[in-house]
Amino acid sequence: NTPVVKKITEAKKESPQTKSKQQPDQSSLKKSENKPPVTQSVNTTWQYIVIHHSATTKGNAKVFQEYHRTKMGLDGLAYHFVVGNGTYSKDGEIEYAQRWHYQQPGPHCFDAAMNGKSLAICLVGDFDKNNPTEKQMIALRQLIRELQQKYNIPTENIIGHKEADPGKTDCPGKNFPMTAIKSRLAAK
Repeated sequence: NTPVVKKITEAKKESPQTKSKQQPDQSSLKKSENKPPVTQSVNTTWQYIVIHHSATTKGNAKVFQEYHRTKMGLDGLAYHFVVGNGTYSKDGEIEYAQRWHYQQPGPHCFDAAMNGKSLAICLVGDFDKNNPTEKQMIALRQLIRELQQKYNIPTENIIGHKEADPGKTDCPGKNFPMTAIKSRLAAK
């Protein structure tokens, strides 16, 4: 199995209330939050994957988590996964958030209903100005394929943030190759 398969397969389905009884396996989870988010519901019926860009040139899960907590007042990192661009994490590195570990929705879209049924992947970069790196795209496709397999998510339910919240954002940016990634995923 690839590292992505191992990490997805080992995702826990317990709520944060059981954390004191059972700690996450640190060998299979890159912990990007210091404590579990306060979100109470646990979801294992994901129907969508929403792709975001950070709209920054630098960053990683820890940086975004801090921003989401201190500047946006969230309970932690809004995304389930962050794919690095080589600045504060390796190019193509997939970082896993506590939300993923506990299978909790994150406030990554304006539409709360979409948040409850979607996994969020954020790629580090500003794709209105630049393109994702080749390593980011390879990692993203691998991650999406594994999530599709695990949760039976059809390719038409792989969407950009702007598709989840029409008219409210341009995320994941005008240079993000959504059509190309969907074509490659559909071809499998």
